[in-house]
Amino acid sequence: MSGNVPGVDAQDPVISGDRAGKADLRRHLLARRRGMTPQERLRADEALTEVVAGLVARVGADDAVTVTAYVPARTEPGSIAVLDTLVRHHVRVLLPVIDPDGDGPLRWARYRSVTDLTSGPFGIQQPTGTVEPTEAAREALWMAIPALGIDRTGVRLGRGGGHYDRTLAALERTDRIVAVINDHERLDRLPAEPHDMRVTHVLTPSGGPVRVESADPPSGRE
Repeated sequence: MSGNVPGVDAQDPVISGDRAGKADLRRHLLARRRGMTPQERLRADEALTEVVAGLVARVGADDAVTVTAYVPARTEPGSIAVLDTLVRHHVRVLLPVIDPDGDGPLRWARYRSVTDLTSGPFGIQQPTGTVEPTEAAREALWMAIPALGIDRTGVRLGRGGGHYDRTLAALERTDRIVAVINDHERLDRLPAEPHDMRVTHVLTPSGGPVRVESADPPSGRE
């Protein structure tokens, strides 16, 4: 599967961190997401589900495989169908549980079905089951995380809460970190700060995970 997300102009100029700060970039990328019609968003989410189904079918019925994922909020790409696809293939799916104070790294709880979900801090949907420590993600084959944009070196633009930066730093994890984004959200360059943890791969409705050109260094440090 290839091509751009429906409704996105292939000639739209690439965004560079040289021309805009993080706040401006967030506004721009969020506006583009909101500008997708429900039909366009549905087609993109269905394509992403197909991509994940194709990937997980190669894993086999092995309950030892663990991944971290997330429940998409508002216009984030992805769907409950993606999570259910993983569960049907016997993948152990850990979803983030936000620290009540909002300042610590993420913890995790296992996703089994949509009926397990409840609204957590910031309105994020999270499982109601046993909460596992941050370190539970160390055993994950892949860590799938949300993003507004990813540049060619793996710098990630998030919503600004810093939850994933703190989590990846606490885990000291620098491999198999995949950002789930729309095709048009792969950017030329984003501004990086010392605390920014980089991803190593990108997953879009067109396919993946695709390794970024340079995933080193794992943070914004040069």
